Amino acid sequence: RRFIKGDPVLARPPSTGYRIQKFVSRYRLGVISGSVIALILMVAAASTTWGMFRAQKAERVARANQLQLANANQILTNIFTDLNLQERTLDSEPLESLLADRLIQAVDDIAAAKIGDPLAKAGMNLKLGDSLVSLGHAEQAIQPLQDALDTRIDLLTWSDQRTQSAARALARAFQSAGNYDRAVSLLETTVAHHRHRRGLQDRETLNSRRMLGICYRDAGEQAKAMKLIREVYELQTKRFGENDPDSIESLAAMASCTTARDQVPMYRKVFQWHLKNNGSRNLKTLTAKHDLAFSLLDAKQIPQSIQLFEELVAANQEFLGHQHSNTLRAMNCLASAYQEIRDARALPMLKETLRLTVQKHGKLHRH
Repeated sequence: RRFIKGDPVLARPPSTGYRIQKFVSRYRLGVISGSVIALILMVAAASTTWGMFRAQKAERVARANQLQLANANQILTNIFTDLNLQERTLDSEPLESLLADRLIQAVDDIAAAKIGDPLAKAGMNLKLGDSLVSLGHAEQAIQPLQDALDTRIDLLTWSDQRTQSAARALARAFQSAGNYDRAVSLLETTVAHHRHRRGLQDRETLNSRRMLGICYRDAGEQAKAMKLIREVYELQTKRFGENDPDSIESLAAMASCTTARDQVPMYRKVFQWHLKNNGSRNLKTLTAKHDLAFSLLDAKQIPQSIQLFEELVAANQEFLGHQHSNTLRAMNCLASAYQEIRDARALPMLKETLRLTVQKHGKLHRH
C-alpha cells in the first residue's frame, strides 16, 4: 500500500512469533495432532513417575510393617523362651512367678519397641495386662492397661466397644489392686456409654453394671451394691433365664452382699452350676468353690469348710502355682478354719502363707 502511494517501504525480517503463526496456519491439522500426542506423552510420563513414587512409598511402609511385626513376634517369643516344664524341679522358681516376670518384661519391651500402629500396640498391652491381673499382679498391669485405654479413647472414642472393653479391663486391675475409687469411676463412665448406645437391658450393659455393683461392695457401700446387683440379676433372669452364665455370675455377686446364713445356698447353687458346666479344673469353678467354702466358714459349718478349703489349696497349687493370689487366699482361709477348731495345723499354715506372700510381694506390700 505504501509502495502504491509512492511512500518509502518499511520492512523487517520475520520474527519467531510470525514464523510460528504462519507455520500453524499452514499446517493446522498436523500441529493439533502433534500437540495432542505430546500432551498424552506428558500425562503418561507424569503418571508413571507418580506410580513409581507410590510404589516406593508402599515398599517402605511394607518394610516398616514387617519390622514392626518382627519386633512384636520377638517380644512374644521371649515370654516362652526356655520355658521347659519337663526340666522344672521342686526347687525351681514357681511357674506363675516366672511367667509374670516375663510378662512384666514384655510390657517394658513393647513400650520401647518401634511398633508404629498404635492400635496394635494397645491390643498387645491389653492382652498382657489382662494376663498379669489373672496371675495376681494387678499393680504391674495398671500401666499397660492405662496406655491401651488412652490410645483407644484418642483413636476410637469412648463410644467404641473396644474402648469400653479396655476400660473394664483397667477397672478390674484397679479393683484387684484395692484402688476402688478409680475402678468405680471407670465403670460408671463405661455404664453410661453402654446405656446410651445399647440400652438398659443389653447384656453388656448389665454385665458392666454388675461389675460396678461389685466395686461398690468392695468400697464398703453395701446397700448401694446390693440394690444395683439385685436389679441386674432380676433383669437377667427375666430376659435370659436363671441358668444363663451371666445370671449365675450375678447370683454370686448378690450372695457376696448378703448375710452368712443366706450366702450358703446361693453359693452352693453357683458352685454346682460351674461344676456341671465347666468341670472341676476350671478357674471359675475353683473360685465358686472358694466362695462356698468361705460362706460355710462364716456360717460356722467348720468341718465342711475345712474339707473344701483343703481340696481348694491342693487344686490351686497344682493348677495356679504356690504363689498365686488365689492359692494364698485359700491357704489363709484354711488357717482361719483350723483356728476355729484349735487345730495345731493353723500356725504352720499361716507361717507358710506369710512366707510365700513376702516372697512374692515383699514385706511392705498391703497383703
